[in-house]
Order: sequence, then structure tokens, then C-alpha cells
Amino acid sequence: MQTIHTWRKISPTWWNDDGVIEVCLMTMKRTPTKKAAKAQTTQRAAPKRKTKYVSLNVLPDDLWLKITRGTTIYDALRKSDAQVEGDCGGLGKCGKCKIRVLTSIEPPSEEEKNFLTESEINQGIRLACRTPIHEDMVIHTGESGASEEYFQILKTGERPLFQQDPLVNKRPVTLPAYPLEDGISNLDRIKLAMGSDYPDLEASFHCLRNLPQRMKETGSLGTAVMHNHRLLDWQSWEKGQSSFGLTFDVGTTTLVGKLINLMDGSEVAAVSRLNSQSRHGTNVLSRLQFVSEHAQGLEYMHTLLMNDLNRITRRLLEVGGIESDDVFAVTVAGDTTMQHFF
Repeated sequence: MQTIHTWRKISPTWWNDDGVIEVCLMTMKRTPTKKAAKAQTTQRAAPKRKTKYVSLNVLPDDLWLKITRGTTIYDALRKSDAQVEGDCGGLGKCGKCKIRVLTSIEPPSEEEKNFLTESEINQGIRLACRTPIHEDMVIHTGESGASEEYFQILKTGERPLFQQDPLVNKRPVTLPAYPLEDGISNLDRIKLAMGSDYPDLEASFHCLRNLPQRMKETGSLGTAVMHNHRLLDWQSWEKGQSSFGLTFDVGTTTLVGKLINLMDGSEVAAVSRLNSQSRHGTNVLSRLQFVSEHAQGLEYMHTLLMNDLNRITRRLLEVGGIESDDVFAVTVAGDTTMQHFF
């Protein structure tokens, strides 16, 4: 009973034995109505509303993730920097994405039991792709300080004899001086300096846009970067013997990149790394399955691949001691699926 108002009221008078009127003071309490009582009971009994997001703590790296409630552990790890094994791309077919749940966890599904032993189940081990996260959770993905796993990736092979015919050639050019009032364009100056061998010389839009500044920096001595009868770039005289290309072998599991000297065909550097797409399956069928089930799957796979190739490129340039402006040709080899991802 809740006290709403309190007041004093004189009760009916009574005569005492001394003939004096006795006044009785009473404290009155007001009882709430049935509607108000029901509202109070509902308010006390209403459960706490669940939030849309939950937290996932990934050990041993102590990585904290804020994820949508109901997301599987596999999807949560896939979108982060944490690595999760698996050959089937999260389809529950390989049983390799095992993790250990350190907080309370429901019994595994019948599908999970096909890949887990009784001992693993008692230890809280579950399949990441079949374990949704409904509450804040702590998991362990591996042993802290475990030794790293190294892979031997084939980067060399037999090199057959070949006749060198590079896609890009460089030619030193000395520009004659022409007064500005003659109205000769920068491209025409280069064309006249190169003689009758290039009467139909063309230039890309990118080259034409940068040509005035480049010719201002180089003065009358420069180097024309050519592909057939097309001017690709204008560089300083000193870079006349600096021309490089990149070649990539895009494999399903591993990637290999090489820096090639286009002047003599020699190999300058080679770098390899694992394909980051492997987190969605070690075979192309699993990755095609991922693409078919996600609206942005193809773009996502393309981004993973390009990020890997860019990392390889930066390392190749670092090892070769050259700048990106010195690279003019890139070739990529891979199977049909990997070419589409590229």
C-alpha cells in the first residue's frame, strides 16, 4: 500500500469518566486505484531491454570487438584483424574454425558435434561459424606466444632463352630552343626533336597534363618514355637507363611478385605472401560461394587481393631502391577465378 496523502481528522467525540470531551486523532492513508496498482506492478516487473550490440573479447591478443547481436564468431573475426582458419568459408563443412569460449555457452548443435570430441565440448570448444553471439563473450583463438608458422613459397624456376622485346622503351632527347611566340606545343617540340622516326607521335591525357611541369623541371635535356609511337611520360635525362616492370603470380593460396629490369630483362627482387582471401576458404569454390551469398562479396574479394598486391609492390620498390614513377608495365597471371577477382 502506497501513501499518497496524509491528513488528520477528528473522530467522533466521546465523553470520558471526568466529563471531558476526548478528541481522537487518526492518520488516514489513501489506497491507490486498481489501474495505478497494475501500472506500478508492470513497471517493476518489466525486463531490462537488450541493446543491439554486444562485446567480443578475443584472446590472447586482447582484441575487443563491438558487434551486432546474433552475429557468428566467424563473421565477427573475419571483419577484424584476427585470423580464423577454415576451408569452407564459414559453411560448417570443414570443422577447422575451432575456438574456445571462456564464458558461459550453450550446448553445441548436432552439426557441431560431428566435428567435436566430448573432451573438446567440455572445454568450451566450438565452431566459430556455428556459434552466434547473443551476450558479451570472451573467446581464445590460440596459444599466446606460439611459434609462427612459416611457408615455403616457390619463387624461382627455370628461365628459358628469350628475345627481349620490352613493352616500354626510353629514348634520351635534346630539345631545341624555340621562342614562346612561335606557338609550338610541348608535344610538337618533342616530336621535332625525335626526328622523322615519329611523325605520328601521340601522348596520353595523363602525359599531356603533366608535360608542361615535367619539361620545366628537366630543361632541354630529358627522356621520352615510349610505347610504340605513344609518349607515356617525360623524365629527367638521368633516368634514361631506369625502366622497370612488375609481374605477379596470383595463386589461390599464395601470391608472388617480382621486379624486372626492362632494360636487360634481369630479376631485381622477389616477394611473396599468403593470399588474404584464404580466410574465406582455401579453394575457389568456397570463395565463389561467399561471393554469391554477399551483395558486395566480389568487391570485397577484389579489395583483399589488391591490398596484398600493393603490400608486395611497396616491398619490391623498397628492396629495389626505386620509385613508383620508374615502373611502367605490370603483368598478372592466375586462374580464371583469380583473374576475375583482380
